[in-house]
Formats: sequence, C-alpha cells, structure tokens
Amino acid sequence: MDDKFATYTLINDTTIKVIYNFPEWTIKINEIANDSIFPTYLYLDKKLKL
Repeated sequence: MDDKFATYTLINDTTIKVIYNFPEWTIKINEIANDSIFPTYLYLDKKLKL
C-alpha cells in the first residue's frame, strides 16, 4: 500500500501536475465543495516576486 497522498510532477517552470493516490476521495471532496480544492494542475504566477 502506498501511503503517499499525492505525487507531484514538474511539467515546466510554471506548472506542476498532481496525481492523487486516493482519487475517489479527492473527487468527492471537490464535488461537495463545488470547487477544485484538490486540483490536477498547480500554476505558478510569474508576476509573484519571492
């Protein structure tokens, strides 16, 4: 059994792809919330200065 919640893969300098190991759970939470609390892609805002 894989205990990791998710695997993150860097697609390019501004995009990360997320693969959830419990997709039934994350899909249901997103449906209940009517939102994408657990997105498939995360994007960096290049305008943001760190």
